[in-house]
Formats: sequence, structure tokens, C-alpha cells
Amino acid sequence: WAVTNTSLIALAADGDSLRVASETVVPRGARRLAIEGRRLVVAAGDSGAVFFDISSVERPVVQERWTQTRFVYDVALTKTRAFLASGIDGVSVLNIEGPSAVFSGLARELGFIVSVAVEGEHLWVLD
Repeated sequence: WAVTNTSLIALAADGDSLRVASETVVPRGARRLAIEGRRLVVAAGDSGAVFFDISSVERPVVQERWTQTRFVYDVALTKTRAFLASGIDGVSVLNIEGPSAVFSGLARELGFIVSVAVEGEHLWVLD
């Protein structure tokens, strides 16, 4: 998988190279992506975060667009949570256990967060 400013691209092995298996339009400003299982989330800048079901590589399906913060720089996923680097707003935390993302918290005191990563039980943030 790859993301450009305007597209989500599924790449497949083709001999010693790669081929484009599918290309899906995403809101202008796509910045980063994260994958957990069959869920893929694109951090889409001032367009929020876009959640995809990637069960079919040829046809990723938009499940939801989350736009409750001013800007999403980056995203990190666990099986049950999405952590959004929300710039001046800090880190937005979403519960993703159900069919749609539910806002569960905001860590505003962490600074101007532009990058997030999950490693094991730890969340890493970059101000």
C-alpha cells in the first residue's frame, strides 16, 4: 500500500517489480497511512482521517470519514484504537471496535503533535 497526495494505491508483486493492483481517490492532502488487519486509515490533513476496509485489494471500500479535528498529520492503529496526530489539538483517540469510529479522548497537553506510532503496548508521539 502507498498513499500520494490524492490517491491510495494497492501494490502487488510482479516478478522483480511492483504493479498497481488498484488506485482509489482520497481527499487532497493525504499524508500518511496505517494498517491493522483489514482496516487501513489515511491521515488526510484538513480532510480528517479516512477509514477503509481493504479486504479486497482491488476494491478498497471507504467505511468512514472522521473530521472532528482541524488537521490530521499522522495515524497509528491497534486492534481497538486509532490515534490521530492532530497538530495543535494534540492526539485524538478513537475507539474502533465497532462498525464506526467513536471519539474516546483527546490528549491536548502533549504539544503540537505531527507524528504517532504504536509499538507493542506503547504510543510514541512527536511534537
